[in-house]
Amino acid sequence: MKRYLLLAVLSLLLCACEQETAPQSQGFVLSSETDTDIVSPDDESAKDSSDAASRLEKVIAEAAGSDSADLVCPVFFGDFDSDGEEELFAVCGTGETVGSLWYADESRAYELASKQYDWDCFRTAKADGDNLILAEKLGDDGYGSTFCCRIDGGVPVEIDVFGGAELTQADGNDFTAMYEDCDFCTDGTGRTQKPYLLRYEDGIFMEYYALPVYDYQDGNCPLELEPEYEFLREYIDEITNDGGIVTSIYKRGRVYNINYKIVEEGYEYLAYRYYRNILADDGETEDITPNDNYGNYKAYVRNLLDLPLYGYEGGQPYGEDVILFG
Repeated sequence: MKRYLLLAVLSLLLCACEQETAPQSQGFVLSSETDTDIVSPDDESAKDSSDAASRLEKVIAEAAGSDSADLVCPVFFGDFDSDGEEELFAVCGTGETVGSLWYADESRAYELASKQYDWDCFRTAKADGDNLILAEKLGDDGYGSTFCCRIDGGVPVEIDVFGGAELTQADGNDFTAMYEDCDFCTDGTGRTQKPYLLRYEDGIFMEYYALPVYDYQDGNCPLELEPEYEFLREYIDEITNDGGIVTSIYKRGRVYNINYKIVEEGYEYLAYRYYRNILADDGETEDITPNDNYGNYKAYVRNLLDLPLYGYEGGQPYGEDVILFG
């Protein structure tokens, strides 16, 4: 069933995914240069690659207990760990993109995700010396997230991205991921999505420490900042001039998250939350806030109930530039 699809994968998907389907970073474009790379065979090896991919399809079909390789949809093919042997990622199911995710090399096959997802946008990124394989998965509940793994000794190793979606390389080992919340309104309603800054190091993703720069105390008092953060004043003034009240400011690496709210006129108990993202680098600042800037940033992506997991010693956090958990 999939000879045409296989050729399409080899000639189009692997060569064009970066331009056509890779998710774009929303609000944290730190650099125009990235290490993103898509593995694809050259013209001379196309036939050999097609034959190799066909063999790997059969390996997956046999491991999955399928009578036919027709249920295997190849989605990503190449030498992902640079060992001279090619590997195949494929979706095994009744639809071309819906099913469980499998991996195979010449000797074995693994089921990487048994749950039935709708898979999309397979791509690679190079970070900290590793080749990362990324894909977007969408469940029946309508929530999506990024699947990420690397090949270590011929074995795929999944890497936790804390439930984030659209994982995108921003600059070197820095990535962004989109995280959902229900925090647009102060009554706890309103679904939002915000980009958080992560770093890939030593085989895992870690979140930047969120240094508190300002915390709302009394809306009637002037907003005071330490002298080193006065460069944010122009952005704060823009917010207050538009009727906003700044509630907190966090520093993550070179990015500052300014959280604010706008109270609904006539309803003092109801307010809408927004944010601004400001990039500060070498004395220059840039507003990198996306168009949809709904909700407020939290100090951390993950739950803070277990503080020791987040780098706290004796109740004191590590230095502001230290990456915390992974």
